[in-house]
Amino acid sequence: MIIRGTTPTIKFTFNVVDPANIAAAYLTITGQTVTEKDISTMTRGEDFVSWDFSQEETLAFPAGKEVAIQLRYRTNDGKAYATRRIRETVADVDKEGVI
Repeated sequence: MIIRGTTPTIKFTFNVVDPANIAAAYLTITGQTVTEKDISTMTRGEDFVSWDFSQEETLAFPAGKEVAIQLRYRTNDGKAYATRRIRETVADVDKEGVI
């Protein structure tokens, strides 16, 4: 679940691919609108990549609706991958706006 007006981190953990070998990456969240983040805002860990979202970004998601989250990436050897689409429901908050 994604809660509007919060600052979540979306994280993907890898069992086979070394995140250090990722040359390009796009995280896309689709619903009524499309939000996309690329490798320039990605954080790499030993076995994961992640993206942080701002309050403004999550407030743009429609409450009560479902969004789809997908990671596409290319490794240094030119191989391209995509995750399955993850579906999450967007929950609303009682206090609207950035706090």
